[in-house]
Parts: sequence; C-alpha cells; structure tokens
Amino acid sequence: QLTNKAKGDLAKSLAILEAHMATRTYVVGHKVTLADITLVSALVYPFKFVADASYRAAFPNVMRWFNTCVNQSQFESVIGKVVLCETPLAVPAGGAAAGDKKEKMEKAPKAEKKAEKPKEEKKPKVVEEDFDEPAPAPKVEHPFKIMDKTNPTPFSMDAWKKIYSNCSDYHDAMKQFFELYDSNGWSIWRGDYQYDSELRVLFMTSNLIGGFIQRTDEIRKWLFGTCTIRGKEEPGSMKVTHYFLIRGDSIQPLIDCNDDAACYTWTRVPAPVSEEDKKTLYDYWCSEGPLDGEACLDSRVYK
Repeated sequence: QLTNKAKGDLAKSLAILEAHMATRTYVVGHKVTLADITLVSALVYPFKFVADASYRAAFPNVMRWFNTCVNQSQFESVIGKVVLCETPLAVPAGGAAAGDKKEKMEKAPKAEKKAEKPKEEKKPKVVEEDFDEPAPAPKVEHPFKIMDKTNPTPFSMDAWKKIYSNCSDYHDAMKQFFELYDSNGWSIWRGDYQYDSELRVLFMTSNLIGGFIQRTDEIRKWLFGTCTIRGKEEPGSMKVTHYFLIRGDSIQPLIDCNDDAACYTWTRVPAPVSEEDKKTLYDYWCSEGPLDGEACLDSRVYK
C-alpha cells in the first residue's frame, strides 16, 4: 500500500512536469541548468527500479527530456548509464512494516580492564621549523581595467550615466551623448533574441530580460543600454532586442560574463552613427515606443 501511494504521489508531480515540458527541451531556457540536474537526480532511482514502461507511458514529454539529459556525457560521468525499469523492484515482505519489533541486541561482555602500562618518560618537544606559506597568486585585472590604462578614452561612462539619469529632456541628453561619444574607445551593439518564436507570456519574457541584467553586473562600469520587449502580448508575437554601449570594439566581454548573451544575434552599429541609427537609438534608449514600428511592452535600463 505504501508503494502504491508513493507511485500515485509521484504520478501527480510528473503530470505537472509533463504539461510544462510539452513545449520545452529543458526545464528553464535552452540548455541544461540546475533545475534539470536537480529533477533528473530525483527521478533516476524511481525510473530505474519502480516506474516500469506502462507507468512511464503516461509521461512521454518527461521521458523525452529525461533521456535527453541522462544520455549526455556530463550526466553519465556522475550517474553512469541509466537502464530504465522493466519489472518493478519488489519490496521485501515485512521489511518496511511499522510495527516490527526489533530484536534485542545481546549486551557485549565488558572488556577486562587493561593492565596499566608503566608511565613513559616524557620526550623533549621537537621544535618544528616555520615554513613560509607560498604567496597568493596576483589578482588578474579585468581586460577593461587594463584597456583603461593602456588605451585611455575621453568618454566618461559615469558622466554619461549622470546626464541620462538627471536630464529633463532626453533629446538634449542624446545630443550630449553624441558630442561625447568616442567611437575609437567604445562601440554600440544591437542584440536580437534568437528564440522569439518561443516567447508566450509577457511576465516570463520580462523575467528573461530582468535576469539578463542581473547576470551582467561584472562589467557594469563599462556597459550601458536597454533591454526591450516589443510587439503584441500573445504567443509568438513578442520580440526581445537590446541596445548596448560597451568599452572597446567587441561584444565578446558581455558574452563572456553572461551566458545568456550567446542566445542573441549581435550587430554593431556603424561609426560614425547615421541619423537613422541615431533615431533608432533614441527610440530604444529614451522613448516608450513604438520600437521598429511596434508597441513597446517592456523596457529595462541597464546603467
């Protein structure tokens, strides 16, 4: 009875996971995360010893995801090759009964008192030599810090962020930006999300761009921009686009510090910046829409 109840409880949880995985390859995002590792680890033993083929047949989406994970080399190196259950493991009769009486353990005979050993003479303490610990490895400076020293720029990111935050008119702020902008020391990039077709609910899409901002704190001193959602609030009609100003001439430092950035197609805005690109940049950095002719559903400033 306890086994059947446990299998029933598991089936209820798997039904929720089954519905969630109907449109997804992994539990969160587009690659293995801690969520996949945690759930797979919890399901390995039930699927190996209890959940036979007839039980698993009710959860095809779960099994597709589970097999995708456990057959990856990173999983196999830890949990080994997973062989799914064919015949449920039988529970030994009476092995788990709550009322079973434990047999009393016979008391072990007391060990006879050991004969007292004669006291040994105290040996003189050996003075250990002091050895100096190896010096810690020098802290490696961030490439942007090194760039600030070797290739200084007249453009001050701190000054620009203050102008942007305190301005009463964004048109004046953007005019000042292009007067200060140093295209030799900085670059502007547009990032378009590669999986817009999978965006279905606005609040989850907003969480996507919010998480992007949180994971980019490492280079905050050298990065500014906005993360936006535009289109219609319905499945398959939302688009995520970012516009960033970054130190140097490459977007790679952003990708290095934030894995999510690899899910975007990045295009550099040519320098000198054309009037058309200035208008687009104003729309994405300063306005409430429209963005590329579509309604702005959400916009977050990274500064």
